Amino acid sequence: MAEPVVGSRPRTVLGLGDDRPVTWLAMIRVLVGSRLRSQLAYRTSLALDLFSQAFLVASEFIEIWVLLVHAPVLGGMTLSQAALVYVCSQFGFGLADLLFGELENAGDFVKQGRLETLLVRPTSLLTQLVTTDFQLRRLGRVLVGVIAYPWLLVATVDDWTAAKVGLAVIAPLGGAGIFTGLQVWAGAFTMVVVDGKQASNAVMYGGKFASGVPGRALFTPVRVFFTFVAPTLLSAWLPMAVVSGAGLPHGWPAWLGWLSPVAALVVWATGLVAWGRAIRHYTGAGG
Repeated sequence: MAEPVVGSRPRTVLGLGDDRPVTWLAMIRVLVGSRLRSQLAYRTSLALDLFSQAFLVASEFIEIWVLLVHAPVLGGMTLSQAALVYVCSQFGFGLADLLFGELENAGDFVKQGRLETLLVRPTSLLTQLVTTDFQLRRLGRVLVGVIAYPWLLVATVDDWTAAKVGLAVIAPLGGAGIFTGLQVWAGAFTMVVVDGKQASNAVMYGGKFASGVPGRALFTPVRVFFTFVAPTLLSAWLPMAVVSGAGLPHGWPAWLGWLSPVAALVVWATGLVAWGRAIRHYTGAGG
């Protein structure tokens, strides 16, 4: 048996020395980095994917544009104000989809009997599922927000104040927090109801659509549901109504526009409780 070379230091899988513990951040860096390198190896394909995502965002807005061409005001908002709501919504959802989009496939791991291989690893199940198939193509929606959101803010809002600047910064981040929390809820739901992906997508993508249009244009029960139950309207419509000066429905206070971070914390807190119960509910496939 060969003797080890004097002075040599064994390395771990992560490339760290034995005297350095494997941290959660180091695990994330390695898992995500490996997937990024594989996708960057095919740059033409990645560029086409990014373009298709950006084109999808633009084509979805055409629905709102067609309505406002024939009616100058939709839900109390002009075309530029409605566009601001739409882009803010897409910005927040794009960030959430980029970071946590894989959670909607949690039920597939249960159906295919692959969840046990993740549970036995010394890493958070949530972390592993999020990094299972990190897709750079989802960055296309975020890039549209990065470019279009500041431009629409400048073009739409005239009377800037410090409060409006703060709200404009908070809104897409709060929206990302709300949508990521809903994705945790969706992952927990599909782990318990393994064929419930369509039901969870109805709430997730229905909320995405509802958040991208002026809330006044929605049927009242829909508006109430996506404000107080799955609070996606807090991610874009309410804050942008305050920032742009479009106003809120009669009797709705302006401070509702500032609630997206609070709503994100509530959705996350309840989502993590549901996630923990879903894991305890899982009985395994006997593998």
